[in-house]
Amino acid sequence: MVVARAGLGTIPFAGSAAVEILNEIVGNPLEKRQREWMAEVADALVWLEENRGLALDDLKDNSSFHDLVTEILQRVSTDTDSAKLTALRHLLLNAALASSTR
Repeated sequence: MVVARAGLGTIPFAGSAAVEILNEIVGNPLEKRQREWMAEVADALVWLEENRGLALDDLKDNSSFHDLVTEILQRVSTDTDSAKLTALRHLLLNAALASSTR
């Protein structure tokens, strides 16, 4: 996506308009899917904190958890299969629970 934007940006005069069109067509749905997924995860993390004793503060300093979040967010932004997105959410929540009990 970044390469496509960069390539379009090199086109004289029409390049920046083409980048904006590409952002509007592709960028917004990707960002929307990622924002919605992140909101679902955030809600689940709060629920786990309130009902299962998840220590959210422990996750703030956990670099392994941060790496996992980064990797999963990359997959979320490229995948549209709801079953896979659900599995990725469960993977992250299980990792959060496991990390906070250490």
